[in-house]
Amino acid sequence: MNIPFFTLTLDLQAIENVLIGRTDLSAFLEQGDTPTSDGFSKTVILDGNIFVMGRNLLKNTGYLTVLLNSTGPIFGLSANLRVDAFERLLRVARTAITLNGAIPVYWRPYHVGKFISFQSNSRTSGEDARIVIDTNAINERHVYAFALDRNRLGLAENDLDADALLLAADLIAQVADAVEQPRSDIMELNGALRLSSSLLDRETNPLSYTEWYDGRLTKEQRKFVDSELTQSMRLVGPAGSGKTVALAIKALKELKSAQIAGKPLRALFLTHAMTTATLVEDLVDTMDPSGHFLLHGEGQTSFEITTIFALANRHMHYDLEGLQPLSLDGTEGRNLQYELLDSIIQDFNESDWRAFRSACAPSFIKNVEATQNSTAYKLFVWELMNEFACVLDADGIRSSRDRKKHYLDEQRKSWMMPLTNREEREVVLELYSRFRGELKQMKTLGVDQMIADYLNWLDSNRWEALREDKGYDVVFVDELHLFNRQERTVFRHLMRDINTMPVVIMAYDAKQSPRDTFAGLHSSDQSSDYWKDAKLGRTEKYELVDVFRYTPQIAAALACIDKCFPGQNLDDDWPAYNGISKLADGPVPTLTEIGNSRELFDKIFPRAKELQRRLPPKKRVAVLCASNHLFSTYSSAGKYKDDFVLISSREDLPKLKTTSKRYILSTPEFVAGLQFDTVLLIEANEDEVPDLSFRASAQRKFVSVLYLGASRAEQGLEIYATKEHGGPTQLLQLALQQGAIEQKKFDDLH
Repeated sequence: MNIPFFTLTLDLQAIENVLIGRTDLSAFLEQGDTPTSDGFSKTVILDGNIFVMGRNLLKNTGYLTVLLNSTGPIFGLSANLRVDAFERLLRVARTAITLNGAIPVYWRPYHVGKFISFQSNSRTSGEDARIVIDTNAINERHVYAFALDRNRLGLAENDLDADALLLAADLIAQVADAVEQPRSDIMELNGALRLSSSLLDRETNPLSYTEWYDGRLTKEQRKFVDSELTQSMRLVGPAGSGKTVALAIKALKELKSAQIAGKPLRALFLTHAMTTATLVEDLVDTMDPSGHFLLHGEGQTSFEITTIFALANRHMHYDLEGLQPLSLDGTEGRNLQYELLDSIIQDFNESDWRAFRSACAPSFIKNVEATQNSTAYKLFVWELMNEFACVLDADGIRSSRDRKKHYLDEQRKSWMMPLTNREEREVVLELYSRFRGELKQMKTLGVDQMIADYLNWLDSNRWEALREDKGYDVVFVDELHLFNRQERTVFRHLMRDINTMPVVIMAYDAKQSPRDTFAGLHSSDQSSDYWKDAKLGRTEKYELVDVFRYTPQIAAALACIDKCFPGQNLDDDWPAYNGISKLADGPVPTLTEIGNSRELFDKIFPRAKELQRRLPPKKRVAVLCASNHLFSTYSSAGKYKDDFVLISSREDLPKLKTTSKRYILSTPEFVAGLQFDTVLLIEANEDEVPDLSFRASAQRKFVSVLYLGASRAEQGLEIYATKEHGGPTQLLQLALQQGAIEQKKFDDLH
C-alpha cells in the first residue's frame, strides 16, 4: 500500500481515546483512509504528518510517533492484522510513558537499553514479526515506533529514520496550539485537511464518573460506593450485576475525596488476568477522561492498576538476575504450568510410576492412568497444581527434610487434595520435584513459585523499610474468585500502615470460578475458612442483586443452575442466586440433545452463522464449549473456519473488535466478562462430572462452567448435549422441571 503520510503522532489522551473506543482509526489502518476528527480527538495533518490529539489537551503528557512507510511497524503487516498490532503498540507506549502496568509476557517483550521489541500479533495469527520502539526518542515521554523486524536483528540495527521523528517532534507544538483553539476557529495548517468532528452516540459514548455516580448507580451500588473507607469490604453479586463498575467508581471517589482534602492516598487495583487489568484501565479512562488519577496522580494521590503477578515481578526485579517469570497473567500462567505438568506426568507414567502403584488407592491409580484428554485426568492435573501452589510452595517443602516428613505424615486439611496414604503423597512430592526441576532448567519461575517468593519478600526487612513510601492505603481486588488461597494472603502485606487493620475492597462471585481457587470444597460438608486465612479482620459485606446483562428468562435459568452448587448454602460467600433482571422479556432458554459430537458440529455451526446473519452489526453470537477436552475437536476443524472467530485464549480477545460479521467459538472461561446477544452452549454433558474421589469438586467446577457460559447470553440461550457423552447433565434437571429451560428437538428451534 502506498501511504501518502510520513508519520502518525498521538498524545497520551488520544492514545486513551483509541484504546477505549472513543476514537476510531481502523479505516485508516486497514484501508489507508485519511483519519477524521471526532468529539474527543482532533486530527490535524501538517507537512504530510498526521497528528491526533485529545481535545482536553494536557501539554507534554507524552507522545507516540509511528513511522508510516510500507515496511514499517503497522503498514508492513497484512491489513487484517494492523488493528490488533496497533492496539498492542498503544498499550506498550502507554506503559512506557506512564510507567504504569506491564507488557504481557505472552507478547514476548525484549529490552535493550531504551529499545523494546514485542510480537506484533497473537501466536494464533500466524504472524511472527516484532514491532521495535524507542522509549526515549526525544525525551522519556516520547515513544517512537520505527521498525517491523522479521529478521531478528539487534534492536539498534533497525533503520531508525531519525529525520522523520525530528520533523514530527518539531511540529507538535504548532499542532497543539491549533487543537487548543475553539473548534469553530481551527483553520487549516499549510494545506492540512479541515476535519469535521461528530459526537459519538450513547451506545459508543462511555459515561464519565459524574454521569455514573449521579444517575446510573443502583441503590445497592450507591450504598457501597458511599461507604466509609474504614475497614475491608466484600462486594458480592451474580454475573452482570455491575461489580467491576462499582469497584472502579469507588476507587475514583476515594481518590477524588483524598485530593480535595489534601490527604495522601496510594490506591492499588489488583486483578488476576492481564486482560482484566486492561479492561479496568479502559473503564477508568472513560470515567476519568483527563487521566489525572490513572496516568499522573494529583498531588499526594496515586492509582495503579495491575495484576498480582506483574506487581510481584516489579518488586522482585527478576530481570536483573536473568530470570523470566513464566507469565504475568494468571490464566496464561496456569495454562502453561498445566502443559508442563502434563508432560511430566506422562514421562512419570512410563518410568517410575510402577514403583509406587501397588501401594496407592484404586481411585488414585485411576486418576494417574486416566486418558490424557479425559475430564478425570484434567481434573487430577488441576488438583495437583493447587496442591503445589497452596501446600508445597506455601510451606517451603522443597528446602527442608523435616517439612517433607511433616507433609508425608500430617493430618490433611479438608480443603486439600484427597490423598489417602503416605505413598500417594510421595508420588505428589516426586512430581513436584520434577516440575521444579523443569522450571529451573528453563531458567523461569512458575506463577505459584513467584507468589511464594513474593510473600517471603513482603515479610522481609527490605519491604519493611520501603512500605511507608511504596505501600498502599487501600487495595481494590476484582474477580477475587480467581485468586487461590496463597495469592489471597498477599493483600494484607501490601498495606502501608501495619498498625491498622488492612483496607481491602474485594468484588467476586464465587460461582464464576471454574477451578477450586476460591473455596477448595471437596465434599458437601466442608466450608471455606478463607476469611480466617486472609487475616483481614472484620469485613463489611455488600450484595448487588440487579442485573443488566440478560433477560428475566435467562436469570430464571441461572437461578436453577445456581441451586446445583455443592455446599452453596454453607456460608454467606455462597449465597443463593437472587439476581433481578432489569431487561425486557426474551425467549425461554432451550436444551437440545444430539446424537454425537460430529452431528452436533454439522448442525451447530450453520445455525450459529444463520443467527449471526439475523442480528444487527453490533450484536454477536457465541458458540461456547462447556467441555475443555472436546473444545479442541471443534477449534481444530477446518470445515467452517471462515465463518467464526476462534478465541482460544484471553490473548485472542482483541480479534472481537475487527470481526463483527462472524460468530465466536470459544469456552466460557476465555470470554469471562463479555456478553453476547445469543449463546449456544454446547457439550453440556453428564460425562463432564466423572465418578471420582473428588466428585463434588468436579461437579462444582462444571456447574461453574455452565453458570459462566449461560450468563454470557443477553437475549438467547441454547444449550446442547450429546448422547455420545452421557446426554444432558443432571445439573440442568431442576431448570427443566421448573420450566426455566425447555427441551426441544433441533428441527423445532426457530
